[in-house]
Amino acid sequence: MGEPSSSSLFSLVSVLVFADLPFQDSESVALIRGTNAELGVNLGSVSPSDYMELVGRVSSFESMAALTEAQWVMTDGDAPARIAGLQTTAGLTENWRLPPVLGRSFAEGEDRYGAPDVAMLSYGFWQRQFGGRMDVLGETLRLDGSEFSIIGVMSPKLEFASFANAQAITPLILNRSEPNRNERYLFVTGRLAPGASQTAATE
Repeated sequence: MGEPSSSSLFSLVSVLVFADLPFQDSESVALIRGTNAELGVNLGSVSPSDYMELVGRVSSFESMAALTEAQWVMTDGDAPARIAGLQTTAGLTENWRLPPVLGRSFAEGEDRYGAPDVAMLSYGFWQRQFGGRMDVLGETLRLDGSEFSIIGVMSPKLEFASFANAQAITPLILNRSEPNRNERYLFVTGRLAPGASQTAATE
């Protein structure tokens, strides 16, 4: 039996989910969650395969982004320290219209295999670990033995929910040839296209 189509796998949680959060035009930002309508099961998070299929075929959103929680051992400083963070696809801050306060966000292609290792800092981590220095861009952040070039600092408005504990943010690199739809670990958001309705987005 083949895989169900994404039209039967996904539903749009009310756009009011984000209405009280500090996004520009937040009433157009929605959480996309996996469902199995036939079984009446809410699958919650989304698999990478389903996310990439959605990006390629759903026209009711002008943009989509995915993220997942992460942890690393940071070896900068006097002693190794475990830090919490997030991995995101390129375009998340554009999707939410919350540009970095310093530097830039991830560019298209930096979330693909072979791209240079880059990272953003949360605003709080930038203040605590780097003293809020404006010359932090281009410095190296050593995470799990790899060197990441710091390219930006997230807006302090992003420090809610999973972002509240995040210290570093790195690109989310997805295996685009992986067909397994049972590994669901992505949190997916989308911004409705102008004129698109919530009803149309779930069809």
